[in-house]
This record gives sequence, structure tokens and C-alpha cells, in this order.
Amino acid sequence: MIVSKTLQVKGTDYSTPDGTCIRDYIDVTDLVDAHVKALEKAEPRKVGIYNVGTGKGRTYLMEME
Repeated sequence: MIVSKTLQVKGTDYSTPDGTCIRDYIDVTDLVDAHVKALEKAEPRKVGIYNVGTGKGRTYLMEME
């Protein structure tokens, strides 16, 4: 499937309404905020694992609309 002259989406056989893969997209500024908050909470010799997402997946084509 060709979306534009430079962008091609591969994988259109998923069981989603448009056939493309679902991902939980976030804005880059939200990712920056998450990094800052993780650094503020960081403690020496302790590992913190955080999941950054909205919990609401969108397909590739939904994101490109």
C-alpha cells in the first residue's frame, strides 16, 4: 500500500479495521517529560522500569490521517 510518494506501509494483513498494525503512539514532549520525571525519582543503584503510553492503540494509517 502506498500512502505517499515517499512513504510505504508494509503489513496490511492485521485483523484491524484498516489492516495495519496497532501501536501506542505518544508525543515526543510526553517522552521528554517522562524522562525528566524518571530522573527526578532515580536513586543510586536502583533500577526503575516505566511504561510510557496512553493505553489507547492506533493503527499506522490512523496516525497518518
